[in-house]
Amino acid sequence: MGTSDQREARPLADAFLEGLGDGAWQGEGAVVEDALQALVDAGRNAWPGVRLSADTFVVHLAGLRRRASDPVGGLSSLDGGELWLACACLQGDAAAVSEFDRSYVLPLRGRLARDARTPQQVDDILQRVRERLLVGTGRAPARLASYGGSGSLKGWVRVVAVRVAVDVGRSERRHQAESQDEVEPAVLFGPTDDPELEYLKVRYQKEFRAAFGAALASLDPEMRTLLRLSHGEGLNVTQIGGILGTSRATAARRVASARRELLDATRRDLRRRLEITDGQLDSIIRLVRSRLEVTLPGWLEPPSSQ
Repeated sequence: MGTSDQREARPLADAFLEGLGDGAWQGEGAVVEDALQALVDAGRNAWPGVRLSADTFVVHLAGLRRRASDPVGGLSSLDGGELWLACACLQGDAAAVSEFDRSYVLPLRGRLARDARTPQQVDDILQRVRERLLVGTGRAPARLASYGGSGSLKGWVRVVAVRVAVDVGRSERRHQAESQDEVEPAVLFGPTDDPELEYLKVRYQKEFRAAFGAALASLDPEMRTLLRLSHGEGLNVTQIGGILGTSRATAARRVASARRELLDATRRDLRRRLEITDGQLDSIIRLVRSRLEVTLPGWLEPPSSQ
């Protein structure tokens, strides 16, 4: 491509360079221009009713890419349509905000309603999602400003909604505990960095406890004894083998079998009680497994003395 052609093709690239800041430029100008123009075209084609200048969009994109190790190299993999809508929403375009609400926020209603929430609770969560994404709260800026276009915007919004629902659930639980002056039973779950799993824990805590308790009660006496000796009394497999008159290896296999049966029974009961995906159920069981050492002592009682 000749020099004159490059000069004509540089407006978007120049705006992008300005947004990146000095020293951040990588790549040949015309190639970058083509990648930026493709993103702009994708945005305009996806949302023809949305008003946004290409210059504003490119500067916004540069701000998102500024900390990337290669701010130019990954441009072609971004979703121009969803980035365009997000940027227009942040600029306050009414059509963009309306489209965002219709396409990304309102579809969450059905999922939230399936979690046995009242219409008023669902409306409250959706409104908080809108505020967190489009306006920001307190010291936190609008979360939509951090959407980088490398993943599905719907999935990204869903994660934000899960976190909002977790916050609402915690607030409801605190209020309920304060009003009823209840003491929490033995802790079944510990903290987790997974927002969706955190939401499931909060939303279905009673069902989780019921399933775990029912699974423990369903075990035969020998399995409960093995779990009590291993987790309740903290004996190692050599000590358990001595009590049962078996080898260390046999005791280890039997303890592992008891643990496995407890988790399998918990999984079966949860499957019966809840409408959640296999992936969510697998995550829950992994979390229960990781917490058995601190969980079981609070659920197991030694046998009554004769």
